[in-house]
Amino acid sequence: MHLTFETVPCDLCGSDRQEKVISGHDQLTGLPGTFQFVRCLDCGLIRQNPRLVPSALGLYYPESYPSFALSVGSRANTIRRIAYRYGQLKRVRIVREFRRTGRLLDVGCGAGDFLFEMSKISGWQALGVEPNRYACDYARRVLGVHVICGTLAVAALASDAFDVVTMWNTLEHVYDPTQNFRQAYRVLRPGGLLMFSVPVMCSQLRQWFGLHWAEWDLPRHMYIFSQQTIEGFLQKTGFNLQAVRSLSSEYRVFRMSLESWASEHISSEKACRAIGALLRFLPVQLLGAFALRAAVPAQRNSVLVFVCQKG
Repeated sequence: MHLTFETVPCDLCGSDRQEKVISGHDQLTGLPGTFQFVRCLDCGLIRQNPRLVPSALGLYYPESYPSFALSVGSRANTIRRIAYRYGQLKRVRIVREFRRTGRLLDVGCGAGDFLFEMSKISGWQALGVEPNRYACDYARRVLGVHVICGTLAVAALASDAFDVVTMWNTLEHVYDPTQNFRQAYRVLRPGGLLMFSVPVMCSQLRQWFGLHWAEWDLPRHMYIFSQQTIEGFLQKTGFNLQAVRSLSSEYRVFRMSLESWASEHISSEKACRAIGALLRFLPVQLLGAFALRAAVPAQRNSVLVFVCQKG
């Protein structure tokens, strides 16, 4: 399998000076390749460099990729369906905390579940943008939501058209965050809000699991952010930070990180499968989520939500 890489400067400050942070393999699909994150020595942004060119990266996004498969699969299991919908409703709640009505654009909308929930609320018009054709087809055909298949840059949306732009777990996947921030700024109305969630380096689980932290997610995650680098992007593109929130449970990241650790440190494949099954057992999930909520401060979660206003 031939892989084509490209070397790029820092997207935040343009520097080529860097130091290696970690290197590793794709622990999700098992496809070949060794990938690495580096830290910019001038601004501190952590990026994947070198990185796969877009045509090669598509191989690492199978239809079973969690952001798509979880949405589709959750409909076959009542408990998973309730849990997954609860996660979407938490996103709805934070949007409505800052805006009661308006036009919303969800960038990287996946299979469309958040759009589906927003479209049911009186006073909201919701549109999605998603590059994965499988996810787009599902969103349109099954959920009946309006989705443009492509990226924000090529969607050719009108300027000053939306009151809220959301990017849930999207910016870490894009090749050029600056471009996405600028496009969000362009399509937002004056005073409009950008809300996005990203993995952050201050994560307590990253400190616990190191290389096995699930949010590294090589080679799909191009960036890992900090509040400092997020503020750098916001200042660069004209946004003002309004609030930082934590919405996600740490249990999923904990489970995936522990399974990754076990696969390397436990030689018995049978034992690894048993650990995986135990971690998915509902009482263990509930107990684990409760314990992690007590052990990990909200500001040290693996994923944080940033709420920003167009300046």
